Amino acid sequence: MSIMPELELKQKYSDKKGEVQIFEGVRAIKDILNEFLGMKKDRCVYGAPKIASEMIGKGWLNEYHKKRIKNKIFLKHIYNEDASDRINYLNKLPYTETRCLSKEYDSPVATEICGNNVVLILWNEKNPIAIKLTHEKLAKSYQNYFKLMWNI
Repeated sequence: MSIMPELELKQKYSDKKGEVQIFEGVRAIKDILNEFLGMKKDRCVYGAPKIASEMIGKGWLNEYHKKRIKNKIFLKHIYNEDASDRINYLNKLPYTETRCLSKEYDSPVATEICGNNVVLILWNEKNPIAIKLTHEKLAKSYQNYFKLMWNI
């Protein structure tokens, strides 16, 4: 009796393993964003505090957005309420839509979703910390959360 049919069935229905990585520092966050650019996939973000753009640097972000727009990569971004200036600026850019959460939902954690990646970034005042999760089903689930918040 062969066990091959059973093994093939298990392989077919098993989840592919994901990957978890932890990063620290602004340089690491920039590297992740550049990696997302290279993927040439649309990106959605929610929960970004005002401090995030200040820590990365508006000059660097402006160059990032130029590259993103050149590659026709769409960005949907839900900011915390305190980032109204950033929201107004970004809404003027092509391939970009931004909104904000009401103050009661402000968070120091930004959730970035791009392709099969979910990146949780804790924007603390000294050094941001990012947890990158790579898993298709996980990313799809977070995309669904994003759509729910976007439509509220």
